[in-house]
This record gives sequence, C-alpha cells and structure tokens, in this order.
Amino acid sequence: MRAALPCLLTLLASACAAPDRHALPEGSGAGLLYRDADPPPGAEICAAPQWQQGQRFTLVAGGWARAEFVVAATGPAGHELAESSGLRQFFTSDFAIAGQEVAGAPASAVTNDPPDPILDFPLWPGKRWSAEFARRSAGADAALLARADYLCETWETLRVPAGEMRALRILRRLRRADDPAGEEQVALYWWAPEAGFFARKLEDGVLLELEEARRP
Repeated sequence: MRAALPCLLTLLASACAAPDRHALPEGSGAGLLYRDADPPPGAEICAAPQWQQGQRFTLVAGGWARAEFVVAATGPAGHELAESSGLRQFFTSDFAIAGQEVAGAPASAVTNDPPDPILDFPLWPGKRWSAEFARRSAGADAALLARADYLCETWETLRVPAGEMRALRILRRLRRADDPAGEEQVALYWWAPEAGFFARKLEDGVLLELEEARRP
C-alpha cells in the first residue's frame, strides 16, 4: 500500500478560526529584495525547464511513501501541479510559488503575496537571492510576513531511485520578516535539469528523492 507524502512544496501557515473560513487575510510583502545579476565568467548555467502538460514526477521517502505529481497546466500565465492526494500547487511562469489548495476545499487555500521565488532561473553555483512575501491562509486572522534567503551552492552528482543525475544544491533559510533574530527553517533542494524537477529535497527532517520523471 502506498502512503501519501505531505505536499512537495509545503506552504506552512497555521490558520486561526475566523468568521469566514474561506476568506484570505490582507497583506503583501516587498517581493524580491536582492538577486545576483550576472554569473561569474565560466560558470555552468542552468536554464528554466520547459514543462509539458501531462508530464509526471514521482517522489519517494524511505522507499515506501510516494507522492505523484502531474503538470496539469503550463503556459505564459503560470504552471499548476496536481498531486495524487488532491493538492494543487500554483507557480508563476518563472516558477515562483504562488500558492496551493486542495481540490474542492477552498478553506485549505494558501497564497504567497507576492510569490516566493524558490527557483530564480537562470541558476549557477554561488548565486544568491532573497525575497519577502506574505503567506495568506484562508480563515486566518492575519497574514504571516516571511523572508526567504537562497543560495545556489554547487553542482553535485546524485544517485536517487530514478538513476544517477547532476543537480544544483540550493540552500533555503526561511524566517519571519518581522523577527530577524527568530527561529529559521532551513531546507535543501537539489534541482536536476535532466529531469526538470527536484532530484532530492530535505525539508522539515523529511528526505524525498525522485523515483520517476516521465514526459507525456
């Protein structure tokens, strides 16, 4: 039996009870705060993927728990990933995380305003970027203002269930924007251009690895 994994790109924001459980609180962040503009001479560049509708990805944790994702929509307006659990994840055309919602359950909606640039293409080793955004959860009393700092560290060759592939390791540090000394959530992502997806992801103590990447 397959066990469902939590959302691949989890947008954590606890919602408090409110009169309208579907309403999103007001709020927005400053957006992109900083990005390295140009790669150093000789850097190996990773361009944005070209997703296709119907493209599928499977991630596995511990060899038994699986999450399957399909590209439900893609185009100039953005991208949508549908997970086997019913979760829908929304991205901008340049792969920033715009939000998520369980199909048929508007009370589960979470949005990032503006979207969180988890992948700021083109990527290269040493690239840094930072952003501020408001996480708005349906039914919450207020938005959570967050800051994310990213560092694309290095190329690595990984062996995952899908095979051997090269990937760029990306470090993410997330905290409340209004509490610079507060607790950070640290995550690592390995983006594999060959697969057009994450080859590995370590977040909240859970290690996910790519088991399959399949085009339609």
